[in-house]
Amino acid sequence: MKLAVNCSDILLELLTQDPELPVDYIKVPTIPFPECWVQFDQGEIRRKLLPHLAQPGIISLGRTNSDEQFNRVMITKY
Repeated sequence: MKLAVNCSDILLELLTQDPELPVDYIKVPTIPFPECWVQFDQGEIRRKLLPHLAQPGIISLGRTNSDEQFNRVMITKY
């Protein structure tokens, strides 16, 4: 079983103090959360990231045009 934990300043501090904590992934939001991209930069140096991609502007499966269903740049980057 893998453990994924929401990104937070407290989590990042705990991982700095004890790099062996049993956390496999850091869950990070994409949009519409303020300063969400900062969490990608901070989290990726400590654990693998698990982005919340099913959000408007990232994955929109209700669109009929496949180019509008996925933000390929963001999905590929993260």
